[in-house]
Amino acid sequence: MPPTAIDEAICVAGSVRVGRFRRSPDHPDFHDSGPIQSDCCFAFPRHAVVIRHSGERFVADPNVATLYNRGQEYTREALTPCGDRSDWYGVSEDVVREAVRIYDPRAADGRRPLRWTHAPVGAHTYLAQRRLFNGLRRGTVDAMQIEETVLGIVDRVLTAAYGAERRRPPARTRRELVTDVQCAVARRLNGEVTLQDLAAQVGVSVFHLCRTFRAVTGQTIHAYRMQLRVRSALERIERASDLSAVALALGFSSHSHFTASFRRAFGVTPSGVRGTVRRTPLDTMNTRPE
Repeated sequence: MPPTAIDEAICVAGSVRVGRFRRSPDHPDFHDSGPIQSDCCFAFPRHAVVIRHSGERFVADPNVATLYNRGQEYTREALTPCGDRSDWYGVSEDVVREAVRIYDPRAADGRRPLRWTHAPVGAHTYLAQRRLFNGLRRGTVDAMQIEETVLGIVDRVLTAAYGAERRRPPARTRRELVTDVQCAVARRLNGEVTLQDLAAQVGVSVFHLCRTFRAVTGQTIHAYRMQLRVRSALERIERASDLSAVALALGFSSHSHFTASFRRAFGVTPSGVRGTVRRTPLDTMNTRPE
């Protein structure tokens, strides 16, 4: 199978663009595909990959959105055979500066308005952007509605980024520890893994592992892993006919366990999401804010 390399816009509406990025690990420019060409970019990873930019190394997975200023240079490291697969939302720099000004006037007037490399993303924000992306691929949508929906998602991401700032910034060694744990979880997302396994891989005690991860991320390792699983399920249920098979493939003990976890995360069942995706109603994108 030939290496995959896709970076294309599927929609342009006013001040925003929506597109998709795909790079397989065996592609020659997987490690460095060049700087962001135009606009500021908010990307939503579909699978975990390590990203390094602005001097920071972090795991980009479905629990976060990655943020890039225009011209941003960055590199990546593969964590899974899927490589780097993400959906992106480009927003004109003047609009981004207006949005950032609400939170940080100094950054809004600076050379690069987006201070953050990535931001935590709640389940409803993640679901909203997936519904938007799939809606655009399956039907014609009013340009104004597209633009408003994208800007609403961007506002949620910025709110999350500046909300995370209120927590005490973790020491670099703690950030690196959490990144290593996230890499380990991503590599064994669908299989069994114990706290003892993770602690041994990163070279700390189980107690220190749990305490540090929660202090840095604001959630337990179990909660983080569960969110990755249910968000990974969104892509699979779009094309699967057997939800029980999806549940087992993602490591859930049963269909009912999968359904209950999915409902807790998104407020709707897997079959309910699959139905709305296939009918493509853009009104369903307006999920409640975090």
